[in-house]
Amino acid sequence: MPDASPHGIVSAIAAAQHGVITGDQLRDAGVGRSTVSRWAASGRLKLLHRGTYAVGHASLTRDGWWHAAVLTAGAGSRLTSYAACSVWRVMPTHHGPIDVVSGLRMRRPPPWLRVHHTTVSDHEIAVRRGLPVVSLERAIVDLSEHGSAHEVASALDQALLLKLLDRRRMDEAVGRAHGRHGLRILLPAMERLSEHGETFLSRTERRFRDGLLDVGLQRPEMNVYIRRRNGRPARPDLYWREERLIVEIDGPQHEMPYQRERDRIRDAWLTEAGHRVLRFPVAQVDGHFHAVLARLIHELRATGTDVLHGSPAERDNRA
Repeated sequence: MPDASPHGIVSAIAAAQHGVITGDQLRDAGVGRSTVSRWAASGRLKLLHRGTYAVGHASLTRDGWWHAAVLTAGAGSRLTSYAACSVWRVMPTHHGPIDVVSGLRMRRPPPWLRVHHTTVSDHEIAVRRGLPVVSLERAIVDLSEHGSAHEVASALDQALLLKLLDRRRMDEAVGRAHGRHGLRILLPAMERLSEHGETFLSRTERRFRDGLLDVGLQRPEMNVYIRRRNGRPARPDLYWREERLIVEIDGPQHEMPYQRERDRIRDAWLTEAGHRVLRFPVAQVDGHFHAVLARLIHELRATGTDVLHGSPAERDNRA
């Protein structure tokens, strides 16, 4: 039978809330103020913020801190932005303040909590791993208010890769966000989004790919595997499959003798397999994008490809 004592009730509540509980829940469980003080002195309770406690923990898991943030912000609060995107697993865990949307006003939230005082519609409410969160689409909209262009685009890509993103619902969420300044980041990211999502291993890769799309260059595949019968597969940064053209964006580690030898061997078998491999240092891509672009267009045109079929200028010229 369940333990109906105050201690048993508190343990059950805390277990369902990732190890945290509120002062109101303690009172409803029959725990008086003197007992709360005694438990706090003994370490049974740890005060996280006024009215929010960790139960029997010297430290909390990340889920515990996320749940503590929701409880601290008040009834009806939900994780959003970085925190919600992490819970939805479309971006890595963020170690800054925890974003919570709440209809209640907090005079002095703790430094680990960032409260957004906006409304959440019923269809934007979700529960993930026992944590109250906003919908994935609302989380990405809110992320665009504070996140970088790379973070927002990465969240969209990861959501597509995980088959979590519904384009119609995303469009509706953007429509409801009319006037929010984060749309200047979100809308271009959505326009560049592929059908199935892409994997980027660096910000430079994304900026370079975005620059190619902005001038109308055909979309490359990003970080896909090229397999061979014997040996490890290659995973080029950018790959035009039909043209058999590979572009690698090399960071400083590629200047190390060991890595340079690995690159030489890898490029050799790719060339033998009929691929053309171009390598550009990160500094060159970041500082001389147009020179890199001109070289890339030249190489693509050498294959007979209509490389600028999508650019507005090209369409105007043809008209």
